[in-house]
This record gives sequence, C-alpha cells and structure tokens, in this order.
Amino acid sequence: MPKANMSKSNLENGQARIKAEKIFTDREAPRESFWKSYEEIANDMENYKVLTYYGIGGIGKTTLIGKLIQEINEKKAKYVSINFEHYESLSKILILRDLGAKLFKLDKNRFKFYRFRFAMKRYAEETGQSLEIKNDNSSFLTNNPLLELGMDLSQNVPDLIEKLPIISTISKAITILDKSREIIKNKIDTRNMKKSLIEIQILEIAQIVKNIEKYFYEDLAEAMLNSKEPLVIFLDTYEKFADSFC
Repeated sequence: MPKANMSKSNLENGQARIKAEKIFTDREAPRESFWKSYEEIANDMENYKVLTYYGIGGIGKTTLIGKLIQEINEKKAKYVSINFEHYESLSKILILRDLGAKLFKLDKNRFKFYRFRFAMKRYAEETGQSLEIKNDNSSFLTNNPLLELGMDLSQNVPDLIEKLPIISTISKAITILDKSREIIKNKIDTRNMKKSLIEIQILEIAQIVKNIEKYFYEDLAEAMLNSKEPLVIFLDTYEKFADSFC
C-alpha cells in the first residue's frame, strides 16, 4: 500500500496527501492471475486464455500492462502489444494489419500470414488505398506473399526451385501447393491454404473484408502449431475498439 505523506506542515495546512513510494503498487492480484494463466498455457499449448482487466480510466490498467511487459522481457518471452488509444480510425483492416506486422517482425520465420497478406494485397490493389506502415522495415506488406510461399515450400521440394522466378499468378502458387502436399514446412495445411488463396482471388472486395478475420486467424493458428511457448497479445484501451463496433 502507498504510505501517506503526513508531515506536520501538510497536516496544519489540511493537505495530508497520499504519495506512493513505488511506481507500481496495489496490482498484485491481477499480476498473479496473469502469470498463473501463462504457466497453465505453457503446460498445455492446446489452450488459450483471454484475461480482461477493466475499470474506470486512471486506475492503473495501462501501468499494469507496462509492468507485465517488463517482466515478460526479463523472461525473454514472446509478446506484442497494441494500444487502441493511439488509433484515430478503428478500422479492423488497419488494426489487423498492425497486429500482423508486429507478429511478423517478432518472428518472421513463424508468422508468415500468407492468406492474410494476400487478402490485404488484393484489398489495396482494388481500392487504391495504401496499407503500408510508415517506418516499418519488416517487409510485411511490400513483399509478395505468394512468392514467399513458393520459396518456403521449395526448400522441401527441390525440383520446384526452377519455377520460382516465374511465380506471378495464383495458379502457379496453387501448383506448388499441390506438389508440396506430402512435404509441408511449418505444418501448412495445403488443402485449406489452396482453398483460401483461390477464394481470395475470386471474391469481391466486400466479401474479402468480411472474411479478413478468418484469414488472419487461420494464419495465426498455423503459426502456433509448432510453438513451444505461449504468445501474449496485449490490447490496451480495448473498450474504445469494442464500443465502436457495438
């Protein structure tokens, strides 16, 4: 608990003030709940949990997240964070773009997001909107996800290497998926991937936007299949995002 500053001068002036001796106080219960859940997931990677910390503004939710991030860094555990307070437009396209880019930058060998990035590429081309992220060197949106998919699979299927320079259409990406069915890198579900890529190629943009969360989830789920440690995603000021879609 914070210790009261009860100096004689303050008492005489009627200004007995509370002053915390530490930056982080009175949040041990939610902190312990977080680490208990983290350990439970670490012991059973088939599960996931959502912890919600709620309350009026100013009670310390953001400070709690800051403390947890500090401890996660000390453990060298994997996490990403998004603060919705910093968003002027709470478009799910932009939010998922930023979350995907953060995960890609965290571990680009795991979080490939082939489906999601291809959907975003089509969205940008059809709408003429730039979805690039300023000051981001991760190549999340600048590189061609279909070319990357072919290159990744070709590491296990050497005879496909000669085809890589001419991969420019969805049909060639599908051909690679068909030939790679039995030799899969990173547990890619080739049948589901093929279905999704064809779907993204032929659907109207409105339908792609409607399905964008599905593509994101499928990519994230595949990325986590081989994971040996939990992934933590912090969403700060989530109520701002939730309220905008009520």
